Amino acid sequence: MRKFVKLISLVCVVSILFSANSFFSFAETTLESITPDFETQSRIQTLAHNKINELSKGEINKIDIQKILLGFDGSEYCLFEYSPTGYAIFDMKSGLFLESTASSYSPYTGYNENIYYAGPGQYYYFSKNEYTHLLDNIKLSKADVFALTNNNEEITALLRTNIDNQVVNYINDTGVTLPPVRASQTYYVSDYNRLMNLKYCGYITGGYCGYIAAAMLLYYFDSSGHRDLLPGNNNQFYWTSNGSYVLSTSNVTSPLISIGSSLGYGNSTTSYSIHRVMKKYLSNKGITSNLNHTSLFAPLFTKYQIYSRIANSSEPVIIFGSLVSPTNGSSINHAVLAYGCKLTITYNNNGYGTNSYEFIAHFGWDNRTNIYINGIFGSIYSLSC
Repeated sequence: MRKFVKLISLVCVVSILFSANSFFSFAETTLESITPDFETQSRIQTLAHNKINELSKGEINKIDIQKILLGFDGSEYCLFEYSPTGYAIFDMKSGLFLESTASSYSPYTGYNENIYYAGPGQYYYFSKNEYTHLLDNIKLSKADVFALTNNNEEITALLRTNIDNQVVNYINDTGVTLPPVRASQTYYVSDYNRLMNLKYCGYITGGYCGYIAAAMLLYYFDSSGHRDLLPGNNNQFYWTSNGSYVLSTSNVTSPLISIGSSLGYGNSTTSYSIHRVMKKYLSNKGITSNLNHTSLFAPLFTKYQIYSRIANSSEPVIIFGSLVSPTNGSSINHAVLAYGCKLTITYNNNGYGTNSYEFIAHFGWDNRTNIYINGIFGSIYSLSC
């Protein structure tokens, strides 16, 4: 069953951007280094106001504070934190919002300097010669930063070929008006509220995001009545609490991690490794028929394929950010579970339209859902059952 909501709004494309830098180095930055004049800063803030108005759907959210995020390759991004909730990460060079939400708090809340962004879920604070993840509290090793650097430089180069020229022209030229109104439709998988309102998602600390996303995927199919995929009987590993959904950690995520370990995988995964883990998990459970596992890595898939899985097949998709080889699970990576897609059509002066896609995802931490992302993706995994 396909569900959609029609929206007509000013849209700034949401995007994923990965960036990188050398280990144990950071740059002193000021607001002026990213917004060189008052007029430019004012136009960026107008875009940020429009973005939160678009996402909040009638609620009153306003810009509370603007910060600078550093990329590991020396890039700089604008972070807008809204009140009462919400945040948006904007890349001025591409004219893209990398992440945005009206319902989750900024991962950088309380941090104002030496804060780094390396893609979706990759939020770091630099202090005392260490990069520390702001949600997991995991410290990066030199090998971690080296892996992020190689991956982020490649993705940054690819992203620079996907610029929203209308937005960039508006930012840089006072004579250019705001980008035109764009037509959009938002599609969700059936029973999407089971993921949008999943308050406790089976989270385990340690960077196991791929396994957490896989656990949420199993929970979705089980709880929505598609098929009995979770351990045990009688829905004993998920329940509702005060209108939100809760997923057991030890009985759902942990068994997947154990299987991954038996297959030689660590905590960081790609679509290929999660494909093998899910196949073995379901086989151990005696489920081998009427299944279809799909794992693809860039450039062998398109955003339209992700959109089609969600909108036409009602299947959530696990999206991985890293471009590393799908057989290599040692690099830093983050996975999110996309359960919605916003299709936007931008028309040029000749009346021709161009499609763009934003994906609505659960980020694999408790209370971090309904976040819009877009950009360059490394690999994807989906399950038909």
